[in-house]
Amino acid sequence: PVSVAIVTTVSSATAVKIPCCLCGVMILPNAANQCSACLAQQFNLKELLQPKGQRIDIYQCRQCRRFARTDTVFEPCEPESPQLLSICLKHIPGFVQTKSSQAKLHIIDAIWVWTEPHSMRLKVRVTIRTEMESVQMQQRVMVEFQIRWKQCPDCNREFTSRT
Repeated sequence: PVSVAIVTTVSSATAVKIPCCLCGVMILPNAANQCSACLAQQFNLKELLQPKGQRIDIYQCRQCRRFARTDTVFEPCEPESPQLLSICLKHIPGFVQTKSSQAKLHIIDAIWVWTEPHSMRLKVRVTIRTEMESVQMQQRVMVEFQIRWKQCPDCNREFTSRT
C-alpha cells in the first residue's frame, strides 16, 4: 500500500484538464502528463530507500543498551523516541548523499509503526518527496530495521583485560 501525491503549482481556475497519457483520466497538466496512479506504478521510491527489500541494521550495545549513531558513538535512547528515529533515518541508504545519486529525496514525515518489543525489529513509515521527470512525487513507504548486538567502545574498554 503505497500512497502517492503529485504537487502541482498550476491554478485549477485557469488550467485546462488533459487526459492521462496512459489511462485517460482527466488531470491537470504536468511534465509527465500522467495521473498519480500511473506515476505510482512507474516509480517505486522504496527501491531507492531499501534496495531489494533488505532490512537495515541498527546496532545496540547489549550491556548498556545504547544505540550506535556511528561506529564509535553510542547514545542512550528510549524505544520509539525522536532520538532513536533520528538514528534510524540516518542509517537509511537512500538518504546518504553521494555524487552518483539520481534522485534527491526529502523527508516530509516519519512516524513509528508499532512492533513487538521482543522482536528486535523497528518499523518506520516515512513520507518522502522527490522530483522525477520534472514532476514532484510524494510517497509513503515502510522501512524496516533489524536491531543487532554490538559492544560499544566504553563497554569494550571495561571488559578488556589489561594485564
